Amino acid sequence: MNAFCAPIAAEPVEQVSIAEVRAEFGKGVEQIVRREDLQTHFDLGIAYAQMGLLDEAIFEFDLATAEPSPSAGAHASIARYHPDAGRIEEAIRSISEAIKAPGVGDPRKATCFHELARLFALQKDEAKAYKAYQQALALDPASHPE
Repeated sequence: MNAFCAPIAAEPVEQVSIAEVRAEFGKGVEQIVRREDLQTHFDLGIAYAQMGLLDEAIFEFDLATAEPSPSAGAHASIARYHPDAGRIEEAIRSISEAIKAPGVGDPRKATCFHELARLFALQKDEAKAYKAYQQALALDPASHPE
C-alpha cells in the first residue's frame, strides 16, 4: 500500500469546554496585563463586550475603575452592559458613579443622565426617568433627541 493511502491511526482528541478555554485565556491575560494598566483593562472590556462575553467585559471595566479617581468612561461602559446581562440595578449604580466622576463636563454628564433615564424607564419608574431626562436637558439643552 502506498504511504499516502495508508490509514492514519487517530489519536484520541481531548474535548475541552468553552468555559475551560475562557478560563485559561483569562489566566493568560492576568499573567500578561498588570492590574494597574487601566487602559488595557478598559480595552479588554470593549473587546469582550463585542464578543458577547458580558461578564468578562464588566469584570475588565471594574478593573479599569480601580484608580483613585476612575474615569467616567469606564463606569459608563459598565452601565452599558449590565442591562444586557439582566442587572439593571448595577447599571444604575455604575452610571451614577460616572456622573460623579471628577472632570466630567456637562455634555458627558448629560449623556449619562440620558442613559440613567433609559435605565429607569426599563424599570418602569417613570418619575425617576423623567427627572433624569430633565437633568440631562438642564446640563445640555442640545442633547434633546430629535
